[in-house]
Amino acid sequence: MKTNYYILTILCLVVLNIALTSVHLRADLSSDKRYTLSETSRSMLRGFDNEGATFKADLWLAGGLNAGFSGLSRATADLLREMSEWVDIEISTYSPNELSDSEQEAIIKQLSDFGYHPVQVYENTGNAERRQTIVYPFLRLADSKRSVVVPLLLNDPTQSGADNLNHSLESLEYTLMRALSELRTDKRPKVAFIEGHGELPEIYTLDLQQALSRYCDVYYGSLTNDAGCLDDFSCIVIADPTQPFSERDKYIIDQYIMHSGNVLWAISGVRFSEQVLSTQGFTPVLPLDLNIHDMLFKYGIRINADLVQDLQCLPLSVDMSADPNQHDYHTLPFTYSPLLLTATDNPITRNLPQVSAPFASTVEFVGDSEGQDRRLLLATSSNSRITAAPARVDLGDLSPDLNAFNRQLLPVAVSIDGEFTSLFAHRLVPDSVTTSRQTLAQGNARQVVVACGNSIRNEVQSGKPLPLGYDRVSKLQFGNRDFFVNAILYLTDRHELLSLRQKSLTLRLLNRQLTRQRLTLNRIVSILLPLSLLAIAAAAVGLTRKRKYTNNIQLQ
Repeated sequence: MKTNYYILTILCLVVLNIALTSVHLRADLSSDKRYTLSETSRSMLRGFDNEGATFKADLWLAGGLNAGFSGLSRATADLLREMSEWVDIEISTYSPNELSDSEQEAIIKQLSDFGYHPVQVYENTGNAERRQTIVYPFLRLADSKRSVVVPLLLNDPTQSGADNLNHSLESLEYTLMRALSELRTDKRPKVAFIEGHGELPEIYTLDLQQALSRYCDVYYGSLTNDAGCLDDFSCIVIADPTQPFSERDKYIIDQYIMHSGNVLWAISGVRFSEQVLSTQGFTPVLPLDLNIHDMLFKYGIRINADLVQDLQCLPLSVDMSADPNQHDYHTLPFTYSPLLLTATDNPITRNLPQVSAPFASTVEFVGDSEGQDRRLLLATSSNSRITAAPARVDLGDLSPDLNAFNRQLLPVAVSIDGEFTSLFAHRLVPDSVTTSRQTLAQGNARQVVVACGNSIRNEVQSGKPLPLGYDRVSKLQFGNRDFFVNAILYLTDRHELLSLRQKSLTLRLLNRQLTRQRLTLNRIVSILLPLSLLAIAAAAVGLTRKRKYTNNIQLQ
Protein backbone atom coordinates (compact mmCIF):
# COMPACT_ATOMS: atom_id res chain seq x y z
CA MET A 1 0.00 0.00 0.00
CA LYS A 2 2.80 2.36 0.93
CA THR A 3 4.61 1.53 -2.31
CA ASN A 4 1.58 2.54 -4.39
CA TYR A 5 1.31 5.76 -2.40
CA TYR A 6 4.95 6.66 -3.13
CA ILE A 7 4.58 5.85 -6.81
CA LEU A 8 1.43 7.98 -7.10
CA THR A 9 3.18 10.89 -5.35
CA ILE A 10 6.18 10.71 -7.68
CA LEU A 11 3.92 10.58 -10.74
CA CYS A 12 1.97 13.63 -9.54
CA LEU A 13 5.21 15.56 -8.99
CA VAL A 14 6.48 14.65 -12.47
CA VAL A 15 3.21 15.71 -14.13
CA LEU A 16 3.15 18.94 -12.10
CA ASN A 17 6.76 19.70 -13.05
CA ILE A 18 6.07 19.14 -16.76
CA ALA A 19 2.98 21.35 -16.59
CA LEU A 20 4.82 24.18 -14.86
CA THR A 21 7.57 24.25 -17.51
CA SER A 22 5.07 25.82 -19.93
CA VAL A 23 3.89 28.42 -17.40
CA HIS A 24 5.90 31.59 -16.74
CA LEU A 25 5.44 32.75 -13.15
CA ARG A 26 7.44 35.75 -12.01
CA ALA A 27 7.01 38.26 -9.20
CA ASP A 28 8.96 41.53 -9.09
CA LEU A 29 9.46 42.32 -5.39
CA SER A 30 11.95 45.18 -5.95
CA SER A 31 10.83 48.60 -4.75
CA ASP A 32 11.84 50.31 -8.02
CA LYS A 33 10.26 47.58 -10.25
CA ARG A 34 13.52 47.12 -12.11
CA TYR A 35 12.48 43.69 -13.43
CA THR A 36 9.06 44.72 -14.77
CA LEU A 37 8.44 45.65 -18.40
CA SER A 38 6.35 48.75 -18.93
CA GLU A 39 2.97 48.56 -20.63
CA THR A 40 4.43 50.47 -23.59
CA SER A 41 7.04 47.73 -24.11
CA ARG A 42 4.56 44.90 -23.65
CA SER A 43 2.16 46.45 -26.15
CA MET A 44 4.91 46.86 -28.75
CA LEU A 45 6.21 43.31 -28.22
CA ARG A 46 2.69 41.91 -28.63
CA GLY A 47 2.47 43.80 -31.90
CA PHE A 48 5.78 42.34 -33.08
CA ASP A 49 4.58 38.84 -32.15
CA ASN A 50 1.33 39.33 -34.08
CA GLU A 51 3.43 40.22 -37.12
CA GLY A 52 5.30 36.92 -36.75
CA ALA A 53 8.59 38.65 -35.97
CA THR A 54 11.58 36.65 -34.72
CA PHE A 55 14.79 38.18 -33.40
CA LYS A 56 18.32 36.99 -32.71
CA ALA A 57 20.31 38.63 -29.92
CA ASP A 58 24.10 38.25 -29.62
CA LEU A 59 25.36 39.62 -26.31
CA TRP A 60 29.08 40.41 -26.48
CA LEU A 61 29.33 41.63 -22.88
CA ALA A 62 30.56 38.42 -21.24
CA GLY A 63 33.67 36.72 -19.94
CA GLY A 64 36.03 37.94 -17.20
CA LEU A 65 34.17 41.14 -16.26
CA ASN A 66 34.29 43.16 -13.07
CA ALA A 67 31.25 43.37 -10.79
CA GLY A 68 29.79 46.45 -12.51
CA PHE A 69 29.91 45.10 -16.06
CA SER A 70 28.82 41.65 -14.86
CA GLY A 71 25.72 43.28 -13.40
CA LEU A 72 25.02 45.06 -16.69
CA SER A 73 25.48 41.79 -18.58
CA ARG A 74 23.10 39.90 -16.26
CA ALA A 75 20.52 42.68 -16.41
CA THR A 76 20.64 42.68 -20.23
CA ALA A 77 20.26 38.89 -20.41
CA ASP A 78 17.40 38.94 -17.86
CA LEU A 79 15.58 41.68 -19.76
CA LEU A 80 15.98 39.81 -23.04
CA ARG A 81 14.57 36.65 -21.43
CA GLU A 82 11.64 38.67 -20.09
CA MET A 83 11.02 40.07 -23.58
CA SER A 84 11.21 36.56 -25.02
CA GLU A 85 8.02 35.74 -23.10
CA TRP A 86 6.19 38.16 -25.42
CA VAL A 87 8.03 37.71 -28.71
CA ASP A 88 10.40 35.10 -30.14
CA ILE A 89 14.01 36.09 -29.28
CA GLU A 90 16.93 33.67 -29.64
CA ILE A 91 19.61 34.74 -27.15
CA SER A 92 23.33 33.90 -27.48
CA THR A 93 26.20 35.10 -25.30
CA TYR A 94 29.82 35.46 -26.46
CA SER A 95 33.03 36.64 -24.86
CA PRO A 96 35.05 38.25 -27.69
CA ASN A 97 38.25 38.01 -25.63
CA GLU A 98 37.91 34.21 -25.72
CA LEU A 99 37.38 34.06 -29.49
CA SER A 100 40.09 33.68 -32.13
CA ASP A 101 41.89 36.75 -33.50
CA SER A 102 39.98 36.59 -36.79
CA GLU A 103 36.63 36.43 -34.97
CA GLN A 104 37.60 39.37 -32.75
CA GLU A 105 38.61 41.40 -35.80
CA ALA A 106 35.24 40.64 -37.42
CA ILE A 107 33.41 41.93 -34.33
CA ILE A 108 35.60 45.05 -34.12
CA LYS A 109 34.97 45.76 -37.82
CA GLN A 110 31.23 45.36 -37.35
CA LEU A 111 31.36 47.76 -34.41
CA SER A 112 33.37 50.33 -36.39
CA ASP A 113 30.82 50.17 -39.23
CA PHE A 114 28.25 51.46 -36.72
CA GLY A 115 30.67 54.00 -35.25
CA TYR A 116 31.42 52.07 -32.04
CA HIS A 117 34.65 50.78 -30.51
CA PRO A 118 35.53 48.43 -27.63
CA VAL A 119 36.02 50.07 -24.24
CA GLN A 120 39.30 49.96 -22.32
CA VAL A 121 38.71 49.56 -18.58
CA TYR A 122 41.44 50.29 -16.03
CA GLU A 123 41.09 48.86 -12.52
CA ASN A 124 43.16 48.95 -9.37
CA THR A 125 44.06 45.41 -8.30
CA GLY A 126 44.73 46.39 -4.69
CA ASN A 127 48.51 45.83 -4.98
CA ALA A 128 49.35 49.32 -6.26
CA GLU A 129 48.89 47.98 -9.78
CA ARG A 130 46.39 48.74 -12.53
CA ARG A 131 44.85 46.12 -14.76
CA GLN A 132 43.67 46.91 -18.27
CA THR A 133 40.90 44.89 -19.89
CA ILE A 134 39.02 45.26 -23.17
CA VAL A 135 35.25 45.21 -22.75
CA TYR A 136 32.59 44.92 -25.46
CA PRO A 137 29.45 46.51 -23.94
CA PHE A 138 27.38 45.90 -27.07
CA LEU A 139 24.49 43.78 -28.24
CA ARG A 140 23.74 42.77 -31.82
CA LEU A 141 20.05 42.47 -32.63
CA ALA A 142 18.84 41.05 -35.92
CA ASP A 143 15.61 40.01 -37.59
CA SER A 144 15.07 38.34 -40.95
CA LYS A 145 15.93 41.56 -42.86
CA ARG A 146 18.69 43.47 -41.11
CA SER A 147 20.73 43.87 -37.93
CA VAL A 148 21.78 46.68 -35.60
CA VAL A 149 24.48 47.06 -32.96
CA VAL A 150 23.17 48.40 -29.65
CA PRO A 151 25.54 50.19 -27.20
CA LEU A 152 24.68 49.16 -23.65
CA LEU A 153 27.00 51.54 -21.78
CA LEU A 154 26.22 55.23 -21.33
CA ASN A 155 29.68 56.70 -20.87
CA ASP A 156 29.67 60.22 -19.44
CA PRO A 157 33.26 61.31 -18.65
CA THR A 158 32.00 63.70 -15.97
CA GLN A 159 30.35 60.85 -14.01
CA SER A 160 31.86 58.03 -11.98
CA GLY A 161 31.94 54.49 -13.33
CA ALA A 162 29.24 53.39 -10.86
CA ASP A 163 26.94 56.25 -11.94
CA ASN A 164 27.49 55.48 -15.62
CA LEU A 165 26.63 51.82 -15.08
CA ASN A 166 23.54 52.74 -13.06
CA HIS A 167 22.37 55.14 -15.78
CA SER A 168 22.95 52.38 -18.32
CA LEU A 169 20.72 50.06 -16.30
CA GLU A 170 18.03 52.74 -16.06
CA SER A 171 18.05 53.23 -19.85
CA LEU A 172 18.34 49.53 -20.71
CA GLU A 173 14.67 48.92 -21.48
CA TYR A 174 14.49 52.05 -23.64
CA THR A 175 17.71 51.10 -25.45
CA LEU A 176 16.52 47.60 -26.34
CA MET A 177 12.98 48.63 -27.28
CA ARG A 178 14.29 51.44 -29.48
CA ALA A 179 16.53 48.95 -31.30
CA LEU A 180 13.69 46.43 -31.79
CA SER A 181 11.44 49.21 -33.05
CA GLU A 182 14.17 50.30 -35.45
CA LEU A 183 14.35 46.78 -36.88
CA ARG A 184 10.58 46.44 -37.32
CA THR A 185 9.77 49.91 -38.63
CA ASP A 186 9.53 49.89 -42.41
CA LYS A 187 8.32 53.49 -42.70
CA ARG A 188 10.81 55.73 -40.94
CA PRO A 189 9.89 59.27 -39.88
CA LYS A 190 11.14 62.08 -42.10
CA VAL A 191 13.00 65.05 -40.63
CA ALA A 192 13.71 68.22 -42.61
CA PHE A 193 16.42 70.78 -41.86
CA ILE A 194 15.03 74.06 -43.19
CA GLU A 195 17.29 76.50 -45.06
CA GLY A 196 16.79 79.83 -46.82
CA HIS A 197 17.07 82.12 -43.78
CA GLY A 198 20.80 82.04 -43.16
CA GLU A 199 20.66 78.74 -41.26
CA LEU A 200 23.80 76.76 -40.58
CA PRO A 201 25.34 75.19 -43.71
CA GLU A 202 24.88 71.44 -43.91
CA ILE A 203 28.50 70.70 -42.93
CA TYR A 204 27.85 72.28 -39.50
CA THR A 205 24.89 70.00 -38.76
CA LEU A 206 26.33 66.92 -40.44
CA ASP A 207 27.24 65.09 -37.22
CA LEU A 208 23.69 65.47 -35.91
CA GLN A 209 22.23 64.36 -39.24
CA GLN A 210 24.45 61.26 -39.22
CA ALA A 211 23.35 60.42 -35.67
CA LEU A 212 19.69 60.89 -36.66
CA SER A 213 20.03 58.75 -39.79
CA ARG A 214 19.88 55.65 -37.59
CA TYR A 215 16.28 56.49 -36.69
CA CYS A 216 14.98 58.88 -39.36
CA ASP A 217 15.28 59.88 -43.00
CA VAL A 218 16.95 63.29 -42.98
CA TYR A 219 16.42 65.97 -45.65
CA TYR A 220 17.79 69.47 -46.19
CA GLY A 221 16.01 72.14 -48.26
CA SER A 222 14.10 75.38 -48.62
CA LEU A 223 10.38 76.09 -48.40
CA THR A 224 8.34 76.47 -51.58
CA ASN A 225 5.14 78.39 -52.31
CA ASP A 226 3.03 75.28 -51.63
CA ALA A 227 1.41 75.53 -48.19
CA GLY A 228 1.58 71.74 -47.85
CA CYS A 229 5.24 71.30 -48.77
CA LEU A 230 6.04 70.12 -45.23
CA ASP A 231 3.15 67.67 -44.83
CA ASP A 232 5.30 64.55 -45.39
CA PHE A 233 7.69 65.40 -42.56
CA SER A 234 7.22 64.32 -38.96
CA CYS A 235 9.47 67.09 -37.71
CA ILE A 236 11.33 70.12 -39.03
CA VAL A 237 14.54 71.62 -37.60
CA ILE A 238 15.32 75.32 -37.81
CA ALA A 239 19.04 75.53 -37.00
CA ASP A 240 20.43 78.96 -36.11
CA PRO A 241 18.82 81.27 -38.72
CA THR A 242 20.32 84.73 -39.13
CA GLN A 243 17.95 86.30 -41.72
CA PRO A 244 14.29 87.31 -41.27
CA PHE A 245 11.48 84.93 -42.22
CA SER A 246 9.02 86.09 -44.86
CA GLU A 247 5.27 86.08 -44.23
CA ARG A 248 4.99 83.23 -46.71
CA ASP A 249 7.42 81.04 -44.77
CA LYS A 250 5.81 81.96 -41.46
CA TYR A 251 2.41 80.94 -42.81
CA ILE A 252 3.72 77.59 -44.12
CA ILE A 253 5.41 76.75 -40.79
CA ASP A 254 2.40 77.96 -38.82
CA GLN A 255 -0.05 75.78 -40.75
CA TYR A 256 2.36 72.87 -40.58
CA ILE A 257 2.13 73.15 -36.78
CA MET A 258 -1.65 73.49 -36.93
CA HIS A 259 -1.74 70.21 -38.90
CA SER A 260 0.16 68.44 -36.06
CA GLY A 261 3.65 69.13 -37.39
CA ASN A 262 6.46 69.26 -34.82
CA VAL A 263 9.26 71.84 -34.76
CA LEU A 264 12.69 72.09 -33.16
CA TRP A 265 13.80 75.72 -32.93
CA ALA A 266 17.51 76.40 -32.25
CA ILE A 267 17.51 80.21 -32.37
CA SER A 268 19.81 82.85 -30.93
CA GLY A 269 18.33 85.92 -29.34
CA VAL A 270 21.26 88.15 -30.31
CA ARG A 271 23.52 88.83 -33.28
CA PHE A 272 27.30 88.62 -32.86
CA SER A 273 30.39 87.69 -34.86
CA GLU A 274 32.78 84.99 -33.68
CA GLN A 275 35.13 85.87 -36.54
CA VAL A 276 35.40 89.49 -35.38
CA LEU A 277 35.85 88.28 -31.81
CA SER A 278 38.75 86.01 -32.77
CA THR A 279 40.51 88.62 -34.94
CA GLN A 280 39.73 91.88 -33.15
CA GLY A 281 39.35 90.58 -29.60
CA PHE A 282 35.84 91.97 -29.19
CA THR A 283 32.44 91.82 -30.84
CA PRO A 284 29.30 93.94 -30.53
CA VAL A 285 26.16 92.07 -29.47
CA LEU A 286 22.86 93.32 -30.92
CA PRO A 287 19.26 92.05 -30.77
CA LEU A 288 18.47 89.58 -33.57
CA ASP A 289 15.16 90.23 -35.32
CA LEU A 290 14.06 87.19 -37.34
CA ASN A 291 10.45 88.33 -37.75
CA ILE A 292 9.20 85.25 -35.91
CA HIS A 293 8.91 86.60 -32.38
CA ASP A 294 5.21 87.32 -32.88
CA MET A 295 4.63 83.72 -33.98
CA LEU A 296 6.56 82.23 -31.05
CA PHE A 297 4.79 84.60 -28.68
CA LYS A 298 1.46 83.33 -30.01
CA TYR A 299 2.58 79.79 -29.20
CA GLY A 300 3.54 80.79 -25.63
CA ILE A 301 7.30 81.31 -25.99
CA ARG A 302 9.57 84.35 -25.90
CA ILE A 303 13.28 84.38 -26.68
CA ASN A 304 14.88 87.38 -25.02
CA ALA A 305 17.52 89.63 -26.60
CA ASP A 306 20.16 88.98 -23.95
CA LEU A 307 23.28 86.95 -23.24
CA VAL A 308 23.69 84.40 -20.48
CA GLN A 309 26.92 84.35 -18.46
CA ASP A 310 27.77 81.50 -16.11
CA LEU A 311 30.73 80.65 -13.91
CA GLN A 312 30.17 77.03 -14.96
CA CYS A 313 31.52 77.47 -18.48
CA LEU A 314 33.87 76.30 -21.21
CA PRO A 315 37.50 77.43 -21.29
CA LEU A 316 38.83 79.68 -24.04
CA SER A 317 42.40 79.76 -25.35
CA VAL A 318 43.51 83.41 -25.55
CA ASP A 319 46.77 84.82 -26.93
CA MET A 320 48.08 87.13 -24.18
CA SER A 321 51.19 88.26 -26.08
CA ALA A 322 51.47 91.88 -27.26
CA ASP A 323 53.94 90.83 -29.98
CA PRO A 324 52.11 89.48 -33.08
CA ASN A 325 55.16 87.36 -33.90
CA GLN A 326 55.27 85.73 -30.47
CA HIS A 327 52.24 83.78 -29.22
CA ASP A 328 51.51 83.19 -25.56
CA TYR A 329 48.27 81.27 -25.19
CA HIS A 330 46.49 80.98 -21.86
CA THR A 331 43.34 79.04 -21.07
CA LEU A 332 40.75 81.21 -19.35
CA PRO A 333 37.13 80.59 -18.35
CA PHE A 334 34.76 82.08 -20.92
CA THR A 335 31.55 82.87 -19.06
CA TYR A 336 29.67 83.59 -22.30
CA SER A 337 29.91 79.86 -23.11
CA PRO A 338 27.93 78.26 -20.26
CA LEU A 339 27.60 74.55 -19.54
CA LEU A 340 23.89 74.00 -19.04
CA LEU A 341 22.31 71.69 -16.50
CA THR A 342 19.85 69.08 -17.81
CA ALA A 343 16.45 68.41 -16.25
CA THR A 344 16.47 65.11 -14.37
CA ASP A 345 12.70 64.53 -14.58
CA ASN A 346 12.34 64.78 -18.36
CA PRO A 347 12.88 61.84 -20.75
CA ILE A 348 14.70 64.10 -23.24
CA THR A 349 17.41 65.14 -20.81
CA ARG A 350 17.46 62.41 -18.17
CA ASN A 351 20.99 61.08 -17.47
CA LEU A 352 22.53 63.45 -20.02
CA PRO A 353 25.80 65.27 -19.31
CA GLN A 354 26.00 69.05 -19.43
CA VAL A 355 25.21 70.79 -22.72
CA SER A 356 27.54 73.50 -24.03
CA ALA A 357 25.78 76.63 -25.26
CA PRO A 358 28.06 79.47 -26.47
CA PHE A 359 26.33 82.86 -26.60
CA ALA A 360 23.03 81.54 -25.26
CA SER A 361 19.98 83.65 -24.49
CA THR A 362 17.12 83.10 -22.06
CA VAL A 363 13.71 81.79 -23.02
CA GLU A 364 10.49 82.12 -21.06
CA PHE A 365 6.87 81.02 -21.21
CA VAL A 366 4.20 83.64 -21.87
CA GLY A 367 0.43 83.65 -22.06
CA ASP A 368 -2.07 81.09 -20.87
CA SER A 369 -0.75 77.56 -20.40
CA GLU A 370 -4.18 75.91 -20.55
CA GLY A 371 -4.11 72.93 -22.91
CA GLN A 372 -0.29 72.83 -22.96
CA ASP A 373 2.32 70.76 -21.14
CA ARG A 374 5.27 73.10 -20.61
CA ARG A 375 8.61 71.69 -19.47
CA LEU A 376 12.06 73.11 -18.71
CA LEU A 377 14.88 71.19 -20.43
CA LEU A 378 18.14 73.16 -20.02
CA ALA A 379 19.11 75.83 -17.51
CA THR A 380 22.17 77.60 -16.14
CA SER A 381 23.85 76.85 -12.83
CA SER A 382 23.32 78.69 -9.56
CA ASN A 383 26.07 81.21 -10.42
CA SER A 384 24.91 83.02 -13.53
CA ARG A 385 23.85 86.44 -14.76
CA ILE A 386 22.13 88.13 -17.72
CA THR A 387 23.64 90.79 -19.99
CA ALA A 388 21.01 92.62 -22.02
CA ALA A 389 21.69 93.56 -25.66
CA PRO A 390 23.06 95.80 -27.04
CA ALA A 391 26.33 94.90 -25.34
CA ARG A 392 29.98 94.22 -26.04
CA VAL A 393 31.98 91.02 -25.50
CA ASP A 394 35.66 91.82 -24.97
CA LEU A 395 38.38 89.19 -24.59
CA GLY A 396 40.45 91.75 -22.74
CA ASP A 397 37.98 91.64 -19.86
CA LEU A 398 37.63 87.99 -18.85
CA SER A 399 37.95 88.53 -15.10
CA PRO A 400 34.34 88.48 -13.94
CA ASP A 401 32.95 90.11 -10.83
CA LEU A 402 31.87 87.04 -8.87
CA ASN A 403 29.32 89.02 -6.86
CA ALA A 404 27.42 89.84 -10.05
CA PHE A 405 26.71 86.16 -10.75
CA ASN A 406 23.74 85.99 -8.40
CA ARG A 407 21.10 84.46 -10.69
CA GLN A 408 20.31 80.76 -10.85
CA LEU A 409 18.60 78.25 -13.16
CA LEU A 410 18.02 80.66 -16.03
CA PRO A 411 15.99 78.74 -18.67
CA VAL A 412 17.66 78.25 -22.06
CA ALA A 413 15.65 75.36 -23.58
CA VAL A 414 12.01 74.34 -23.11
CA SER A 415 9.42 72.02 -24.62
CA ILE A 416 5.70 72.60 -25.20
CA ASP A 417 3.22 69.84 -26.00
CA GLY A 418 -0.44 70.56 -26.62
CA GLU A 419 -2.74 73.00 -28.38
CA PHE A 420 -1.45 76.04 -30.26
CA THR A 421 -3.32 79.00 -31.72
CA SER A 422 -2.42 80.09 -35.24
CA LEU A 423 -0.82 83.46 -35.86
CA PHE A 424 -2.84 83.63 -39.08
CA ALA A 425 -6.24 82.96 -37.55
CA HIS A 426 -8.71 85.49 -39.05
CA ARG A 427 -5.98 86.83 -41.35
CA LEU A 428 -5.57 86.69 -45.10
CA VAL A 429 -3.26 84.11 -46.65
CA PRO A 430 -0.04 85.75 -47.97
CA ASP A 431 -0.23 86.39 -51.72
CA SER A 432 2.75 84.20 -52.62
CA VAL A 433 1.30 81.08 -50.95
CA THR A 434 -0.43 78.45 -53.05
CA THR A 435 -3.05 76.52 -51.12
CA SER A 436 -6.46 74.96 -51.61
CA ARG A 437 -7.22 74.21 -47.97
CA GLN A 438 -8.69 76.33 -45.25
CA THR A 439 -6.47 78.04 -42.71
CA LEU A 440 -6.66 76.21 -39.39
CA ALA A 441 -7.00 78.40 -36.31
CA GLN A 442 -5.84 75.76 -33.82
CA GLY A 443 -3.76 72.60 -33.82
CA ASN A 444 -2.13 70.05 -31.55
CA ALA A 445 1.63 69.57 -31.85
CA ARG A 446 4.96 69.48 -30.05
CA GLN A 447 7.72 72.08 -30.06
CA VAL A 448 11.19 72.29 -28.54
CA VAL A 449 12.79 75.73 -28.32
CA VAL A 450 16.52 76.21 -27.64
CA ALA A 451 17.63 79.83 -27.27
CA CYS A 452 21.12 79.14 -28.59
CA GLY A 453 21.82 78.51 -32.26
CA ASN A 454 25.45 77.59 -31.55
CA SER A 455 24.41 74.62 -29.42
CA ILE A 456 23.34 72.65 -32.53
CA ARG A 457 26.50 73.51 -34.47
CA ASN A 458 29.38 71.02 -34.76
CA GLU A 459 32.92 72.25 -35.35
CA VAL A 460 34.73 71.42 -38.59
CA GLN A 461 38.39 70.41 -38.76
CA SER A 462 40.24 69.72 -42.03
CA GLY A 463 36.93 69.72 -43.89
CA LYS A 464 35.43 67.03 -41.64
CA PRO A 465 32.81 67.54 -38.92
CA LEU A 466 33.81 66.98 -35.31
CA PRO A 467 31.32 65.34 -32.93
CA LEU A 468 28.55 67.71 -31.90
CA GLY A 469 29.34 68.92 -28.38
CA TYR A 470 33.09 68.27 -28.58
CA ASP A 471 35.23 71.10 -27.21
CA ARG A 472 38.68 71.36 -28.77
CA VAL A 473 40.17 73.37 -25.88
CA SER A 474 39.15 71.09 -23.00
CA LYS A 475 39.04 68.00 -25.26
CA LEU A 476 35.78 66.94 -23.59
CA GLN A 477 32.59 65.64 -25.15
CA PHE A 478 29.41 67.26 -23.85
CA GLY A 479 25.80 66.17 -24.23
CA ASN A 480 24.74 68.30 -27.22
CA ARG A 481 24.41 65.44 -29.70
CA ASP A 482 22.40 63.22 -27.35
CA PHE A 483 20.21 66.14 -26.35
CA PHE A 484 19.21 67.05 -29.90
CA VAL A 485 18.80 63.40 -30.94
CA ASN A 486 16.52 62.81 -27.96
CA ALA A 487 14.60 66.02 -28.66
CA ILE A 488 13.93 65.00 -32.26
CA LEU A 489 13.02 61.45 -31.21
CA TYR A 490 10.56 63.02 -28.75
CA LEU A 491 9.07 65.12 -31.54
CA THR A 492 8.73 62.11 -33.87
CA ASP A 493 7.87 59.48 -31.22
CA ARG A 494 4.77 57.50 -32.18
CA HIS A 495 4.99 54.83 -29.47
CA GLU A 496 5.98 57.11 -26.55
CA LEU A 497 9.21 55.12 -26.31
CA LEU A 498 11.08 58.06 -24.87
CA SER A 499 8.94 57.79 -21.72
CA LEU A 500 10.93 54.63 -20.88
CA ARG A 501 13.94 56.84 -20.17
CA GLN A 502 12.17 58.06 -17.01
CA LYS A 503 12.82 54.74 -15.28
CA SER A 504 14.81 55.31 -12.09
CA LEU A 505 16.88 52.73 -10.22
CA THR A 506 18.35 53.29 -6.78
CA LEU A 507 22.13 52.97 -6.76
CA ARG A 508 23.11 50.74 -3.83
CA LEU A 509 26.87 50.58 -3.26
CA LEU A 510 28.90 48.75 -0.65
CA ASN A 511 30.90 50.78 1.85
CA ARG A 512 34.36 49.70 0.72
CA GLN A 513 36.16 51.04 3.79
CA LEU A 514 33.79 49.23 6.17
CA THR A 515 34.02 46.09 4.02
CA ARG A 516 37.82 46.05 4.30
CA GLN A 517 37.65 46.60 8.08
CA ARG A 518 35.24 43.68 8.57
CA LEU A 519 36.79 41.40 5.95
CA THR A 520 37.96 38.74 8.46
CA LEU A 521 34.66 38.76 10.35
CA ASN A 522 32.69 38.47 7.12
CA ARG A 523 34.78 35.50 5.99
CA ILE A 524 34.32 33.71 9.31
CA VAL A 525 30.56 34.30 9.32
CA SER A 526 30.13 33.29 5.67
CA ILE A 527 32.00 30.00 6.27
CA LEU A 528 30.93 29.01 9.77
CA LEU A 529 27.29 30.12 9.68
CA PRO A 530 26.20 27.66 6.91
CA LEU A 531 28.15 24.83 8.61
CA SER A 532 26.57 25.68 11.96
CA LEU A 533 23.07 25.68 10.47
CA LEU A 534 23.80 22.33 8.81
CA ALA A 535 25.07 20.88 12.09
CA ILE A 536 21.98 22.12 13.96
CA ALA A 537 19.70 20.64 11.32
CA ALA A 538 21.56 17.30 11.47
CA ALA A 539 21.35 17.26 15.26
CA ALA A 540 17.64 18.05 15.17
CA VAL A 541 17.00 15.25 12.69
CA GLY A 542 19.06 12.83 14.79
CA LEU A 543 17.24 13.72 18.01
CA THR A 544 13.86 13.40 16.32
CA ARG A 545 14.70 9.96 14.92
CA LYS A 546 16.12 8.83 18.29
CA ARG A 547 12.99 9.93 20.14
CA LYS A 548 10.71 8.31 17.56
CA TYR A 549 12.38 4.88 17.63
CA THR A 550 12.87 4.97 21.40
CA ASN A 551 9.10 5.44 21.82
CA ASN A 552 8.44 2.57 19.38
CA ILE A 553 10.69 0.23 21.40
CA GLN A 554 8.98 1.13 24.65
CA LEU A 555 5.54 0.50 23.12
CA GLN A 556 6.61 -2.92 21.97
